[in-house]
Amino acid sequence: DRHRIALVPLQVVFGEASFRDRLELKPEEFYRRLRAARDLPTTSQPAPAEFVRVLRDARAEADEVVAVLLASALSGTFASAQAAVRAAGISGVHLVDSRSASLGLGMLALRGAELAEAGWRGARIAEELERVRGQAGMLLTVDTYDNLLRSGRVSRGKAWIAGMLDVKPILTLDGEGRVVPVDRVRGRENVVPRVLALLEKRLTPRPKLLRFGVAHAEAPEMAERVRTALVAAYRPRDCFVTLATGVLGTHVGPGAWAIFYQVEDGMQETDGR
Repeated sequence: DRHRIALVPLQVVFGEASFRDRLELKPEEFYRRLRAARDLPTTSQPAPAEFVRVLRDARAEADEVVAVLLASALSGTFASAQAAVRAAGISGVHLVDSRSASLGLGMLALRGAELAEAGWRGARIAEELERVRGQAGMLLTVDTYDNLLRSGRVSRGKAWIAGMLDVKPILTLDGEGRVVPVDRVRGRENVVPRVLALLEKRLTPRPKLLRFGVAHAEAPEMAERVRTALVAAYRPRDCFVTLATGVLGTHVGPGAWAIFYQVEDGMQETDGR
């Protein structure tokens, strides 16, 4: 794209059919297939050979490459990239564990592209992204427990009781990028106010440089409600809204939505060279 960001997609697997997320399976098509599927899909990480191909192509066009990758605590993608760089002997590559996913990863990559366009060197970009990563986060809620059950996030007994009581979980990412519970709310109508209250605590005092991303799994009205509230309260630099792709949708299920935030305050005055 215009920021010279290349994509190494994960795979979404429906039965015997495997698709590269976003490239071979657009989000709209994923949800159409999901509604018709007898069994839930699965996901798999990119093969090291795919990383070798993309990184070699990128190094042919640039002196250095900064790769911002899905949280190593959520996937073997980061390890796969490390293996590819070592095995192929590709120099000038800086790997950054986003410790996030979806728009959290995307906003970090966007910040890296902006720094590259400003003339920063790869090592300094990676260092700055790791600093910003420590000021970023996510709050996620799901509408049903089916996908969380399969991933082992909650026990079947707890999910049954929560479902009967209409209890909705609020999840976050810890410092290593693992999904952990932060709260639970009874009643769908109480989820948005609670999530916004938790966010308010995290973003007090108000940052000066702030980005948001709202990802949703076929919950556009909820996403727009959240976007409107975020823009009114924080006047962020950006507030992206996107339909969650197949990989995220597989793990959270329809009706889920998440707020990703990225605070960019505190950057040292430097040209990055």
